[in-house]
Amino acid sequence: MTLMNHKAGEKCLLEVSRILANLELPFFLMQGTALGAYRDKGFVPTERDIDLGVMYEDMAKLDIGDVLRWFVAHGFDIECFTMPFEHPRTIVLFKEYAGKLAKVDIVSWHIAPDDKRRFNCCPIRNYIHKPYAIVHDRKLLENQRSIELFGRKFNIPSDIETYLLREYGEQWKTPLDDHVSRTRVYDFLVKEKIDSGYLSHAKHRTG
Repeated sequence: MTLMNHKAGEKCLLEVSRILANLELPFFLMQGTALGAYRDKGFVPTERDIDLGVMYEDMAKLDIGDVLRWFVAHGFDIECFTMPFEHPRTIVLFKEYAGKLAKVDIVSWHIAPDDKRRFNCCPIRNYIHKPYAIVHDRKLLENQRSIELFGRKFNIPSDIETYLLREYGEQWKTPLDDHVSRTRVYDFLVKEKIDSGYLSHAKHRTG
């Protein structure tokens, strides 16, 4: 995937944040977007897309059809990933701004069966040959604080340096050609015996 134009990304992030506010869906900056906001006061130099996290139970409270229609009405193209679960877990948005494409991943964080961790699953794509999940302690993601970016406030994990250390290792402070998450757990669903019906239970929809 090519690098994202930063001006297009800024416009996209601000527009998506307004839509999510109207939908009353809380979100936070995660992965490379959180790294850029904290370290670079913008996007990282090698940014390819925008990463936003939501809690799965917040996503599940909404009518996903209404959510998708909101974005379509504002000119976004959409991919919606559900498998292997019964409810949508990742929404991918695309929109051009002055001919420059911006992409946003809205990723839902599920509560693991041990009730101590949250995880998300990678989208199922042709180039992803081995399924993986990103896993963090619940308290690391659920305790949040705000940071200013592009003239407005966004939430990030409150212990942001611990979060970035776990995501990218000690090199997170140094701009690299690419930052790849170190928290990937391959075959996490199999190892944790998480079946496709797990997230349909009421307690996981309400938190």
